[in-house]
Amino acid sequence: MWQPIETAPKDAIIVAAWLAHSKTWNVGEAHWVEDGDHDESWWWANISPGDYTGDDIVNMGGMPMYWQPMPAAPAYDLNPTAPAHGGKVF
Repeated sequence: MWQPIETAPKDAIIVAAWLAHSKTWNVGEAHWVEDGDHDESWWWANISPGDYTGDDIVNMGGMPMYWQPMPAAPAYDLNPTAPAHGGKVF
């Protein structure tokens, strides 16, 4: 369930949603940066201050408005068996 960004934990990677300049919703992984050299802000999960290709989300065109926790990774069966219909296991 989406929650206001003000309630987001600042010590975890989250799923953030924001309106872009085009008035369309964007969704992506984000993390909070508070390092003393930069303003406190939300950044893409794979970008940090000092990366020459990135900037915080606000400066890249949006203001995070909502968040939700990252979903759990899918379960993985380490010992798969062939499907009953005779298909291959990949």
